[in-house]
Amino acid sequence: MLHDLSRIPVIETPRLRLRGPGEGDLDAFAAMMADPEVGRFKGFGRGASREQSWGGLANILGHWVLRGHGLFMAERRDTGEFVGTVGLIEPLGWPGPEISWTLDRRHWGQGLATEAALAVRGWALGDLGRDRVISLIHPENVASIRVAEKIGGRHREDVSFLGEPVRLYVFQPAGSMAPHGT
Repeated sequence: MLHDLSRIPVIETPRLRLRGPGEGDLDAFAAMMADPEVGRFKGFGRGASREQSWGGLANILGHWVLRGHGLFMAERRDTGEFVGTVGLIEPLGWPGPEISWTLDRRHWGQGLATEAALAVRGWALGDLGRDRVISLIHPENVASIRVAEKIGGRHREDVSFLGEPVRLYVFQPAGSMAPHGT
């Protein structure tokens, strides 16, 4: 079943607007992904090329069409400035729907990743009715581990995924204590 892109919700937080992606986002998205520090835990340790970023943006749009959820473009509500991407992804072969966030380095350390990821967690577990979502985080990505813990993620186990070590964090609705592995 293909999903209608016009149905991508807009989620607002105190400082951010999370909205659907479009071709007009390529310049800001490509600039963010070209930064080797941003790409370090995303498979682009030397930074992504503009062509790779175009492919990434197409993947983001395709995710919305195929899954009915995906990454939002996060922008500042007061200025419209691009902050990064955050959303719910579930590529083929993934161990579950994953809350994912990537911020442009200029916006690190301001609590914006936590604010955006918390909104996506609420959307996934509330509006989408998911009973469990995950995050897969490289063990050296201390900042993302802190975000996962701040928004209620429980570290379940360390695993190898796609040839890389990752920490598996699980998010469930408040009061839900499903056993490990569900």
